[in-house]
Amino acid sequence: MLTKSNASGMMPLLACVLSCLVTSQVKAQFAGAFYPGASTPTITSAISQVSYADAAVPSNLSSMSTPFSAFDPYQTNAVGSSSSPLFQTASAQRFESARGGRFWASAELLTWWMDDYSIPPLVTSAVPGTLATASPGVIGQANTRILLSDSLDQGVSLGGRFAAGFYFDREHNTGIQASVLGFQDDELRSFTGPTILARPFYLVEQAFSGEDAELISHPDLYNGRIDVYHETEFFLGDVLLSRRVCRDCNGIMNLLVGYRYGRLDECLRITDTRTVTTTTIPGVPIGTVFGEFDKFQTENHFHGAELGVSRELCSGPFSLDLLFKMALGNMHTNVSISGQTTATVPPAAAVVNNGGLLTQATNIGTYESDDFAIVPELGARLGYHLTQRIELTAGYSFVYFSQVARPGDQIDRNLNLTQLGGAPLVGAPFPQYRLVKTDFWAQGINFGAQLSF
Repeated sequence: MLTKSNASGMMPLLACVLSCLVTSQVKAQFAGAFYPGASTPTITSAISQVSYADAAVPSNLSSMSTPFSAFDPYQTNAVGSSSSPLFQTASAQRFESARGGRFWASAELLTWWMDDYSIPPLVTSAVPGTLATASPGVIGQANTRILLSDSLDQGVSLGGRFAAGFYFDREHNTGIQASVLGFQDDELRSFTGPTILARPFYLVEQAFSGEDAELISHPDLYNGRIDVYHETEFFLGDVLLSRRVCRDCNGIMNLLVGYRYGRLDECLRITDTRTVTTTTIPGVPIGTVFGEFDKFQTENHFHGAELGVSRELCSGPFSLDLLFKMALGNMHTNVSISGQTTATVPPAAAVVNNGGLLTQATNIGTYESDDFAIVPELGARLGYHLTQRIELTAGYSFVYFSQVARPGDQIDRNLNLTQLGGAPLVGAPFPQYRLVKTDFWAQGINFGAQLSF
Protein backbone atom coordinates (compact mmCIF):
# COMPACT_ATOMS: atom_id res chain seq x y z
CA MET A 1 0.00 0.00 0.00
CA LEU A 2 1.33 3.42 -0.96
CA THR A 3 1.58 5.78 2.02
CA LYS A 4 1.49 9.57 1.92
CA SER A 5 5.27 9.77 2.33
CA ASN A 6 5.75 7.29 -0.48
CA ALA A 7 3.38 9.25 -2.70
CA SER A 8 5.29 12.46 -2.12
CA GLY A 9 8.51 10.66 -3.07
CA MET A 10 6.90 9.50 -6.29
CA MET A 11 6.13 13.05 -7.50
CA PRO A 12 9.65 13.80 -8.87
CA LEU A 13 9.68 10.41 -10.52
CA LEU A 14 6.33 10.98 -12.24
CA ALA A 15 7.41 14.45 -13.35
CA CYS A 16 10.54 12.99 -14.93
CA VAL A 17 8.53 10.27 -16.69
CA LEU A 18 6.09 12.81 -18.13
CA SER A 19 8.95 15.04 -19.26
CA CYS A 20 10.65 12.15 -21.02
CA LEU A 21 7.39 11.07 -22.64
CA VAL A 22 6.61 14.56 -24.00
CA THR A 23 10.14 14.93 -25.32
CA SER A 24 9.96 11.54 -27.02
CA GLN A 25 6.54 12.26 -28.52
CA VAL A 26 7.63 15.63 -29.97
CA LYS A 27 10.77 14.15 -31.46
CA ALA A 28 8.84 11.19 -32.85
CA GLN A 29 6.35 13.49 -34.55
CA PHE A 30 9.19 15.56 -36.03
CA ALA A 31 11.00 12.47 -37.24
CA GLY A 32 7.77 10.99 -38.60
CA ALA A 33 7.38 13.91 -40.93
CA PHE A 34 10.59 12.86 -42.67
CA TYR A 35 10.62 9.14 -41.91
CA PRO A 36 7.19 7.61 -42.36
CA GLY A 37 6.71 4.47 -40.39
CA ALA A 38 8.86 5.51 -37.43
CA SER A 39 7.47 4.05 -34.20
CA THR A 40 6.00 6.32 -31.50
CA PRO A 41 7.25 5.78 -27.93
CA THR A 42 4.64 4.67 -25.44
CA ILE A 43 4.32 5.48 -21.75
CA THR A 44 5.56 2.02 -20.91
CA SER A 45 8.70 2.38 -23.06
CA ALA A 46 9.37 5.82 -21.60
CA ILE A 47 8.98 4.61 -18.01
CA SER A 48 11.20 1.63 -18.67
CA GLN A 49 14.05 3.98 -19.59
CA VAL A 50 13.94 6.24 -16.48
CA SER A 51 16.96 5.80 -14.21
CA TYR A 52 17.08 5.98 -10.41
CA ALA A 53 19.15 9.11 -10.76
CA ASP A 54 16.29 11.00 -12.38
CA ALA A 55 14.29 11.26 -9.12
CA ALA A 56 14.34 10.36 -5.49
CA VAL A 57 13.07 6.83 -5.36
CA PRO A 58 11.27 5.68 -2.17
CA SER A 59 12.98 2.87 -0.35
CA ASN A 60 10.09 0.53 -0.73
CA LEU A 61 10.32 0.88 -4.54
CA SER A 62 13.96 -0.06 -4.71
CA SER A 63 13.05 -3.68 -4.17
CA MET A 64 10.81 -3.89 -7.26
CA SER A 65 11.56 -6.96 -9.40
CA THR A 66 11.97 -4.96 -12.66
CA PRO A 67 14.57 -2.18 -12.34
CA PHE A 68 14.42 1.01 -14.43
CA SER A 69 16.99 1.10 -17.24
CA ALA A 70 19.22 4.07 -17.83
CA PHE A 71 17.54 6.61 -20.16
CA ASP A 72 19.02 9.47 -22.12
CA PRO A 73 16.36 10.95 -24.42
CA TYR A 74 19.10 12.49 -26.62
CA GLN A 75 21.41 9.52 -26.74
CA THR A 76 20.51 8.48 -30.29
CA ASN A 77 18.85 11.62 -31.66
CA ALA A 78 20.99 14.44 -30.33
CA VAL A 79 21.64 17.39 -32.61
CA GLY A 80 24.87 16.76 -34.48
CA SER A 81 24.98 13.08 -33.52
CA SER A 82 26.37 10.93 -36.33
CA SER A 83 23.78 8.29 -35.57
CA SER A 84 20.79 10.63 -35.93
CA PRO A 85 18.83 9.87 -39.13
CA LEU A 86 17.73 13.52 -39.27
CA PHE A 87 21.23 14.91 -39.25
CA GLN A 88 23.23 12.44 -41.28
CA THR A 89 24.98 13.65 -44.40
CA ALA A 90 22.69 14.17 -47.37
CA SER A 91 24.07 11.15 -49.19
CA ALA A 92 23.53 8.94 -46.18
CA GLN A 93 19.96 10.18 -45.84
CA ARG A 94 19.22 9.38 -49.46
CA PHE A 95 20.94 6.02 -49.79
CA GLU A 96 20.51 4.68 -46.27
CA SER A 97 16.98 5.75 -45.41
CA ALA A 98 15.71 4.73 -48.86
CA ARG A 99 16.64 1.13 -48.24
CA GLY A 100 13.13 0.41 -47.11
CA GLY A 101 11.93 1.13 -50.69
CA ARG A 102 13.21 -1.34 -53.25
CA PHE A 103 10.96 -0.18 -56.11
CA TRP A 104 11.18 3.08 -58.04
CA ALA A 105 9.42 4.54 -61.05
CA SER A 106 9.80 7.78 -63.00
CA ALA A 107 8.03 9.69 -65.76
CA GLU A 108 9.42 12.56 -67.84
CA LEU A 109 8.21 14.99 -70.47
CA LEU A 110 10.69 15.28 -73.34
CA THR A 111 11.28 18.44 -75.36
CA TRP A 112 13.73 17.27 -78.01
CA TRP A 113 15.35 18.32 -81.26
CA MET A 114 16.20 15.87 -84.03
CA ASP A 115 18.81 15.88 -86.74
CA ASP A 116 17.36 17.27 -89.97
CA TYR A 117 17.66 15.10 -93.05
CA SER A 118 18.78 16.26 -96.47
CA ILE A 119 16.54 16.41 -99.52
CA PRO A 120 17.13 17.37 -103.15
CA PRO A 121 15.20 20.34 -104.59
CA LEU A 122 11.54 19.26 -104.47
CA VAL A 123 9.52 22.39 -105.26
CA THR A 124 10.40 25.38 -107.46
CA SER A 125 8.63 28.47 -108.73
CA ALA A 126 9.24 31.30 -111.16
CA VAL A 127 8.77 35.03 -111.14
CA PRO A 128 5.24 36.11 -112.07
CA GLY A 129 4.73 36.60 -115.78
CA THR A 130 7.13 33.87 -116.87
CA LEU A 131 5.74 32.20 -119.97
CA ALA A 132 4.98 28.47 -119.95
CA THR A 133 7.38 28.11 -122.89
CA ALA A 134 10.28 29.73 -120.97
CA SER A 135 11.06 26.64 -118.87
CA PRO A 136 9.53 27.94 -115.61
CA GLY A 137 10.79 26.18 -112.48
CA VAL A 138 13.84 24.64 -114.16
CA ILE A 139 16.91 24.90 -111.92
CA GLY A 140 19.56 27.09 -113.45
CA GLN A 141 17.11 29.44 -115.19
CA ALA A 142 17.33 33.07 -114.13
CA ASN A 143 13.61 33.25 -113.37
CA THR A 144 13.53 30.10 -111.17
CA ARG A 145 13.09 30.24 -107.40
CA ILE A 146 13.68 27.14 -105.23
CA LEU A 147 10.95 26.84 -102.59
CA LEU A 148 11.97 23.61 -100.84
CA SER A 149 15.45 22.12 -100.87
CA ASP A 150 18.53 21.07 -98.86
CA SER A 151 16.90 19.79 -95.66
CA LEU A 152 13.65 19.32 -93.79
CA ASP A 153 13.66 21.09 -90.45
CA GLN A 154 12.35 18.69 -87.82
CA GLY A 155 11.65 21.42 -85.27
CA VAL A 156 10.84 20.65 -81.61
CA SER A 157 9.20 17.33 -80.77
CA LEU A 158 7.36 16.43 -77.57
CA GLY A 159 7.57 12.94 -76.16
CA GLY A 160 7.77 10.93 -72.98
CA ARG A 161 10.10 8.64 -71.09
CA PHE A 162 9.10 6.07 -68.48
CA ALA A 163 11.42 4.04 -66.31
CA ALA A 164 11.12 1.62 -63.40
CA GLY A 165 13.48 -0.46 -61.34
CA PHE A 166 13.74 -3.00 -58.54
CA TYR A 167 16.59 -3.72 -56.15
CA PHE A 168 17.23 -7.31 -55.16
CA ASP A 169 18.63 -6.30 -51.76
CA ARG A 170 17.78 -3.62 -49.23
CA GLU A 171 21.25 -2.09 -49.58
CA HIS A 172 20.60 -1.32 -53.29
CA ASN A 173 23.74 -3.13 -54.39
CA THR A 174 22.14 -5.09 -57.24
CA GLY A 175 19.03 -4.34 -59.22
CA ILE A 176 17.22 -4.42 -62.55
CA GLN A 177 15.76 -1.49 -64.45
CA ALA A 178 13.94 -0.80 -67.70
CA SER A 179 13.23 2.39 -69.59
CA VAL A 180 11.40 3.43 -72.75
CA LEU A 181 11.20 6.76 -74.52
CA GLY A 182 9.57 7.88 -77.70
CA PHE A 183 8.19 10.75 -79.69
CA GLN A 184 6.56 11.40 -83.04
CA ASP A 185 6.80 14.41 -85.29
CA ASP A 186 5.10 15.19 -88.58
CA GLU A 187 4.63 18.21 -90.81
CA LEU A 188 2.75 19.06 -93.98
CA ARG A 189 4.01 21.79 -96.28
CA SER A 190 1.62 22.92 -98.97
CA PHE A 191 2.27 25.07 -102.03
CA THR A 192 -0.79 26.23 -103.96
CA GLY A 193 -1.54 28.01 -107.23
CA PRO A 194 -2.41 30.02 -109.19
CA THR A 195 1.25 31.04 -108.79
CA ILE A 196 3.81 29.11 -110.85
CA LEU A 197 4.78 25.80 -109.23
CA ALA A 198 6.99 23.02 -110.58
CA ARG A 199 8.78 19.83 -109.55
CA PRO A 200 12.41 19.86 -110.74
CA PHE A 201 14.49 16.87 -111.84
CA TYR A 202 17.46 15.98 -114.04
CA LEU A 203 16.38 14.39 -117.33
CA VAL A 204 18.50 11.51 -118.61
CA GLU A 205 17.35 10.42 -122.08
CA GLN A 206 19.06 9.61 -125.34
CA ALA A 207 17.74 12.75 -126.98
CA PHE A 208 18.45 15.15 -124.13
CA SER A 209 20.14 15.30 -120.73
CA GLY A 210 19.92 18.24 -118.36
CA GLU A 211 17.79 20.08 -115.83
CA ASP A 212 14.06 19.95 -116.41
CA ALA A 213 10.84 20.37 -114.43
CA GLU A 214 7.26 19.17 -114.39
CA LEU A 215 4.89 22.15 -114.40
CA ILE A 216 2.16 21.79 -111.75
CA SER A 217 0.59 25.23 -111.63
CA HIS A 218 0.65 28.10 -114.12
CA PRO A 219 -1.94 30.83 -114.71
CA ASP A 220 -2.07 29.99 -118.43
CA LEU A 221 -2.36 26.19 -118.11
CA TYR A 222 -3.10 24.62 -114.72
CA ASN A 223 -4.38 25.36 -111.28
CA GLY A 224 -2.46 23.05 -109.00
CA ARG A 225 -0.85 22.39 -105.66
CA ILE A 226 2.07 20.44 -104.20
CA ASP A 227 2.03 18.86 -100.74
CA VAL A 228 5.17 17.59 -99.02
CA TYR A 229 4.50 15.50 -95.92
CA HIS A 230 7.15 14.01 -93.68
CA GLU A 231 6.83 11.98 -90.50
CA THR A 232 9.35 10.69 -87.96
CA GLU A 233 8.79 8.15 -85.20
CA PHE A 234 11.59 7.54 -82.71
CA PHE A 235 11.62 4.86 -80.00
CA LEU A 236 14.33 3.76 -77.59
CA GLY A 237 14.26 1.18 -74.81
CA ASP A 238 16.56 -0.97 -72.70
CA VAL A 239 16.60 -3.53 -69.90
CA LEU A 240 19.64 -3.38 -67.64
CA LEU A 241 21.16 -5.06 -64.63
CA SER A 242 22.83 -2.61 -62.25
CA ARG A 243 25.62 -3.35 -59.81
CA ARG A 244 27.10 -0.90 -57.33
CA VAL A 245 30.86 -0.72 -57.86
CA CYS A 246 31.78 2.35 -55.82
CA ARG A 247 30.42 4.27 -52.88
CA ASP A 248 31.79 7.30 -51.06
CA CYS A 249 30.56 10.09 -48.86
CA ASN A 250 29.11 11.97 -51.84
CA GLY A 251 27.18 9.24 -53.63
CA ILE A 252 27.44 6.00 -55.54
CA MET A 253 28.53 4.62 -58.90
CA ASN A 254 26.76 1.77 -60.71
CA LEU A 255 27.84 -0.45 -63.55
CA LEU A 256 25.09 -1.20 -66.09
CA VAL A 257 24.84 -4.10 -68.53
CA GLY A 258 21.92 -5.31 -70.63
CA TYR A 259 19.97 -5.14 -73.89
CA ARG A 260 19.17 -2.10 -76.05
CA TYR A 261 16.49 -1.68 -78.71
CA GLY A 262 16.03 1.35 -80.92
CA ARG A 263 13.78 2.29 -83.82
CA LEU A 264 13.76 5.20 -86.25
CA ASP A 265 10.92 5.14 -88.80
CA GLU A 266 10.46 7.95 -91.30
CA CYS A 267 8.31 8.71 -94.31
CA LEU A 268 8.52 11.37 -97.03
CA ARG A 269 5.58 11.75 -99.42
CA ILE A 270 5.37 14.27 -102.27
CA THR A 271 1.89 14.68 -103.76
CA ASP A 272 0.74 16.98 -106.53
CA THR A 273 -2.55 17.62 -108.33
CA ARG A 274 -3.31 19.92 -111.23
CA THR A 275 -6.50 20.78 -113.07
CA VAL A 276 -6.43 21.89 -116.69
CA THR A 277 -7.83 25.43 -117.11
CA THR A 278 -7.24 26.01 -120.85
CA THR A 279 -8.13 24.55 -124.23
CA THR A 280 -4.65 25.07 -125.63
CA ILE A 281 -3.40 21.61 -124.63
CA PRO A 282 -4.15 19.27 -127.53
CA GLY A 283 -6.44 16.36 -126.63
CA VAL A 284 -6.86 17.43 -123.01
CA PRO A 285 -10.22 19.07 -122.21
CA ILE A 286 -10.79 21.68 -119.52
CA GLY A 287 -11.41 20.09 -116.13
CA THR A 288 -9.03 17.16 -116.62
CA VAL A 289 -7.29 16.37 -113.34
CA PHE A 290 -3.85 14.83 -113.04
CA GLY A 291 -2.48 13.60 -109.75
CA GLU A 292 0.58 11.72 -108.59
CA PHE A 293 2.56 10.86 -105.49
CA ASP A 294 6.03 9.62 -104.62
CA LYS A 295 6.61 7.90 -101.29
CA PHE A 296 9.95 7.09 -99.67
CA GLN A 297 9.75 5.21 -96.39
CA THR A 298 12.62 4.02 -94.19
CA GLU A 299 12.63 1.78 -91.11
CA ASN A 300 15.73 1.33 -88.95
CA HIS A 301 15.65 -1.23 -86.14
CA PHE A 302 18.59 -1.67 -83.77
CA HIS A 303 19.26 -4.65 -81.48
CA GLY A 304 22.39 -4.81 -79.38
CA ALA A 305 24.24 -5.33 -76.12
CA GLU A 306 24.71 -2.33 -73.87
CA LEU A 307 27.25 -1.31 -71.23
CA GLY A 308 27.08 1.80 -69.13
CA VAL A 309 27.94 3.60 -65.94
CA SER A 310 25.91 5.94 -63.75
CA ARG A 311 27.12 8.31 -61.07
CA GLU A 312 24.75 9.68 -58.41
CA LEU A 313 25.77 12.64 -56.24
CA CYS A 314 23.92 14.36 -53.40
CA SER A 315 24.07 17.65 -51.53
CA GLY A 316 21.24 18.41 -49.14
CA PRO A 317 17.89 17.93 -50.90
CA PHE A 318 19.58 18.16 -54.31
CA SER A 319 20.96 15.31 -56.39
CA LEU A 320 22.89 15.07 -59.64
CA ASP A 321 22.78 11.93 -61.79
CA LEU A 322 25.28 11.44 -64.61
CA LEU A 323 24.83 8.68 -67.19
CA PHE A 324 26.77 7.20 -70.08
CA LYS A 325 25.71 4.12 -72.06
CA MET A 326 27.09 2.52 -75.20
CA ALA A 327 25.28 -0.14 -77.24
CA LEU A 328 26.88 -2.24 -79.97
CA GLY A 329 24.80 -4.35 -82.33
CA ASN A 330 22.99 -4.74 -85.64
CA MET A 331 21.02 -2.09 -87.52
CA HIS A 332 18.40 -3.67 -89.76
CA THR A 333 17.19 -1.26 -92.44
CA ASN A 334 14.12 -1.50 -94.64
CA VAL A 335 13.59 0.99 -97.48
CA SER A 336 10.28 1.09 -99.35
CA ILE A 337 9.78 3.16 -102.51
CA SER A 338 6.36 3.50 -104.18
CA GLY A 339 4.37 5.86 -106.37
CA GLN A 340 1.23 6.28 -108.40
CA THR A 341 -0.20 8.47 -111.17
CA THR A 342 -3.90 9.18 -111.73
CA ALA A 343 -5.54 10.86 -114.75
CA THR A 344 -9.23 11.76 -114.71
CA VAL A 345 -10.74 13.02 -117.97
CA PRO A 346 -14.40 13.88 -117.39
CA PRO A 347 -16.75 12.17 -117.65
CA ALA A 348 -14.60 9.01 -117.82
CA ALA A 349 -13.34 7.16 -114.75
CA ALA A 350 -9.83 7.70 -113.44
CA VAL A 351 -6.93 5.86 -115.03
CA VAL A 352 -4.29 4.72 -112.53
CA ASN A 353 -0.69 3.78 -113.35
CA ASN A 354 2.12 2.56 -111.15
CA GLY A 355 4.84 5.13 -110.53
CA GLY A 356 4.83 8.85 -109.87
CA LEU A 357 7.51 11.31 -110.96
CA LEU A 358 10.56 10.36 -108.83
CA THR A 359 9.37 6.77 -108.49
CA GLN A 360 9.43 4.57 -111.58
CA ALA A 361 9.69 0.88 -112.35
CA THR A 362 13.49 1.13 -112.12
CA ASN A 363 13.53 2.06 -108.41
CA ILE A 364 10.14 1.02 -106.98
CA GLY A 365 10.39 -1.81 -104.48
CA THR A 366 11.40 -2.85 -100.95
CA TYR A 367 15.05 -3.20 -100.01
CA GLU A 368 16.72 -4.51 -96.84
CA SER A 369 20.20 -4.34 -95.35
CA ASP A 370 22.05 -5.13 -92.10
CA ASP A 371 25.04 -3.26 -90.73
CA PHE A 372 27.04 -3.05 -87.54
CA ALA A 373 26.03 0.07 -85.61
CA ILE A 374 26.60 1.90 -82.35
CA VAL A 375 24.05 3.71 -80.16
CA PRO A 376 25.60 5.83 -77.39
CA GLU A 377 23.56 7.86 -74.89
CA LEU A 378 24.61 10.68 -72.56
CA GLY A 379 22.53 12.16 -69.79
CA ALA A 380 22.62 14.54 -66.84
CA ARG A 381 19.75 15.03 -64.42
CA LEU A 382 19.29 17.42 -61.50
CA GLY A 383 16.85 16.34 -58.81
CA TYR A 384 15.17 17.98 -55.83
CA HIS A 385 13.67 15.83 -53.08
CA LEU A 386 10.28 17.10 -52.00
CA THR A 387 10.08 14.20 -49.56
CA GLN A 388 12.05 11.07 -48.89
CA ARG A 389 10.10 9.27 -51.62
CA ILE A 390 9.27 11.99 -54.17
CA GLU A 391 11.87 13.71 -56.32
CA LEU A 392 11.38 16.36 -59.02
CA THR A 393 13.85 16.18 -61.90
CA ALA A 394 15.13 18.22 -64.85
CA GLY A 395 17.88 17.15 -67.19
CA TYR A 396 19.49 16.84 -70.61
CA SER A 397 19.87 13.80 -72.87
CA PHE A 398 21.70 13.05 -76.10
CA VAL A 399 21.28 9.92 -78.27
CA TYR A 400 23.16 8.97 -81.44
CA PHE A 401 22.42 6.33 -84.09
CA SER A 402 24.92 5.23 -86.71
CA GLN A 403 24.15 3.47 -90.00
CA VAL A 404 20.58 4.64 -90.58
CA ALA A 405 18.73 5.25 -93.84
CA ARG A 406 16.70 8.45 -94.14
CA PRO A 407 14.06 9.13 -96.82
CA GLY A 408 15.59 12.14 -98.55
CA ASP A 409 18.86 10.34 -99.20
CA GLN A 410 17.09 7.58 -101.16
CA ILE A 411 15.79 9.96 -103.87
CA ASP A 412 17.43 9.84 -107.28
CA ARG A 413 16.80 13.05 -109.28
CA ASN A 414 17.95 11.43 -112.51
CA LEU A 415 14.87 10.46 -114.52
CA ASN A 416 14.29 8.61 -117.79
CA LEU A 417 10.68 9.46 -118.58
CA THR A 418 10.33 7.09 -121.51
CA GLN A 419 8.88 4.59 -119.05
CA LEU A 420 6.01 6.82 -117.87
CA GLY A 421 2.62 5.16 -117.78
CA GLY A 422 4.12 1.69 -118.03
CA ALA A 423 5.74 2.25 -121.41
CA PRO A 424 8.90 0.27 -122.23
CA LEU A 425 12.14 1.81 -121.06
CA VAL A 426 14.38 3.29 -123.74
CA GLY A 427 17.87 4.24 -122.65
CA ALA A 428 19.54 4.27 -119.21
CA PRO A 429 17.56 2.84 -116.25
CA PHE A 430 16.87 5.93 -114.15
CA PRO A 431 15.84 6.62 -111.42
CA GLN A 432 17.87 3.98 -109.58
CA TYR A 433 17.82 2.66 -106.05
CA ARG A 434 21.07 3.29 -104.22
CA LEU A 435 21.10 2.70 -100.49
CA VAL A 436 22.58 5.73 -98.77
CA LYS A 437 23.24 5.51 -95.03
CA THR A 438 24.06 8.28 -92.61
CA ASP A 439 23.84 9.00 -88.89
CA PHE A 440 21.12 10.46 -86.69
CA TRP A 441 21.05 12.26 -83.36
CA ALA A 442 18.39 13.51 -81.02
CA GLN A 443 18.82 15.70 -77.94
CA GLY A 444 16.76 17.75 -75.58
CA ILE A 445 15.68 18.65 -72.08
CA ASN A 446 13.50 16.59 -69.79
CA PHE A 447 11.19 17.41 -66.88
CA GLY A 448 9.70 14.78 -64.61
CA ALA A 449 9.35 13.15 -61.22
CA GLN A 450 10.53 9.94 -59.55
CA LEU A 451 8.74 7.95 -56.86
CA SER A 452 10.42 5.43 -54.55
CA PHE A 453 8.34 2.91 -52.60
